[in-house]
Amino acid sequence: MAKSLHNLGQLSYDLGQINKAIYYFEEALALYQTVQNLYYTAWAIFDLARAKVKKKQLTIDASFLSHFPPPPYDNSTVQGLRYMLDGLLAETQGQWKKAIHKWSQALQTEGLDYLLQLFCQEALARLTLQEWKADQSFEALQAIQSQLNEYERLCLANHLFADLCKVYLLRAKFEETLCR
Repeated sequence: MAKSLHNLGQLSYDLGQINKAIYYFEEALALYQTVQNLYYTAWAIFDLARAKVKKKQLTIDASFLSHFPPPPYDNSTVQGLRYMLDGLLAETQGQWKKAIHKWSQALQTEGLDYLLQLFCQEALARLTLQEWKADQSFEALQAIQSQLNEYERLCLANHLFADLCKVYLLRAKFEETLCR
């Protein structure tokens, strides 16, 4: 039942029905906690945080965040999700360097599912673009180009053409900014 609710949340999120997604993620989270499934509890908390970010409702003191499984983690996915959650929180506070560091840590987590790698690559591309806007140095330019290339390679290697479109859109935004 919990996994079905979680899947409905992900579908609602993908369809842009964020309030409905939040409802389903909260319901799934409650059930995962009831059966003490730490793996899916971590997933539900991360997905709930993503949805709350979309609604600009994520704060560092959100009560559901305290339910994230505590370390040590015996599952690399849970460790990766922790880094990703920390990255999201840093983003909401405008701490770009810390966010980049956390998303990078998540991406380097051994055995991280390629779907989570995609989340990381997208976040890193978006954040390095944000950083470049603030610091238009040659190093920042190289960082955004490198990040977009890494994101593109992951998409091509896994035949993820919808995500590849995101890469090209980010690259177009970057090149438009360069031309100004």
